[in-house]
Parts: sequence; structure tokens; C-alpha cells
Amino acid sequence: MSIPANQVPDDWTTDPNEMRTDFYWGADGSGRLAAESVGITNPVALMIKERSAGGDGYMFQDASGIYLWSMPTDEVYKYTSPANRDAILAEMRKPAGRGKVEMTLMPPTSFDD
Repeated sequence: MSIPANQVPDDWTTDPNEMRTDFYWGADGSGRLAAESVGITNPVALMIKERSAGGDGYMFQDASGIYLWSMPTDEVYKYTSPANRDAILAEMRKPAGRGKVEMTLMPPTSFDD
């Protein structure tokens, strides 16, 4: 489900040219692999940080929640408060220092157990 343009926070974009969904979320895409490493099997890309703002974060979702993939560290965080997309976006659109979101680092899934 795409994000309406008026809900996209500053410094983020849903522009397909910047999101490069096939590249990041295709079968061997680094976003898909990062999601799978923490047990997420059906990630859906939502928006990416604009290149001019660093282009280093990617928000995505699955049936269990909303997540942030930190591209430089390859870590995945789950938004915990608020936990629904529209409430998270509302917090992100607030002036700098005013919005509040809480996230939890997702632990890697071990396939050796």
C-alpha cells in the first residue's frame, strides 16, 4: 500500500527512481536479504530517505509491522510506538525534535538451531 504524497515526511521520498524497488527488494536485493535475516519473508517497500538527505534509510512493512532498514549498518528496526503506519508518519512529519517514535532492533534469525 503506497503512502499518499501529503503524508511523506520531509527528507523522505516515494519516487520510484530513488526507491529502486526491484534493485533493493528483488529476489537477491539487499533490502530483502536484510529483512530475511531477521525472519521477515514478505517485505513491502514504503519509502526511502532522499539522496540529498543521505539516502541511508528505508521504511518497509510486512503483515506484522512497520520497519526501518538502516542501509549503512544493515540493521532492521521495528517501530513499536506508535506501531501503525499513519501514526508513525504523523510523528515523522512533526518539526525536528517534536516527533517521537520508538523502535526495537530486530535480532538476527539463526537457521542453525
